Amino acid sequence: MYYSKRDKWLGLLIFGAMGYATIRALIELGLAFHSMLMIIVCAFVCWIWFGTYYKIDQETLYVCCGPIRKKVDIGKIEQIRDTYNPLSAPALSLDRIEIRGEGVFLLISPAEKEAFIAQLKEINRRIVYISRKTK
Repeated sequence: MYYSKRDKWLGLLIFGAMGYATIRALIELGLAFHSMLMIIVCAFVCWIWFGTYYKIDQETLYVCCGPIRKKVDIGKIEQIRDTYNPLSAPALSLDRIEIRGEGVFLLISPAEKEAFIAQLKEINRRIVYISRKTK
């Protein structure tokens, strides 16, 4: 299992804003409905932050981002390339890889990028990896 790389600045931004909004709601509204809603939203964000990972099992790549789940057939992957693409994705860092193939487009950010790519290439030797270092 490979956990998502996490940008510290992104964590500070997300949890800082969430913490501020939650504390402000608790102070101003007490334990009213709005405060409870903020706590639920915070719990959901924590689920995503701590529950984003990628698992390779035989011929399938499983992408988990909190409640969001996706399966990708590794045999359909044709290309992996380094990117800083900021599109919304199951990735907690802007240091990402873009996975493309037949019916596949995915942006993820495994913390152990080299080991992750090596394991994918071991399963599907046709995968072409385009590194930022080789450009």
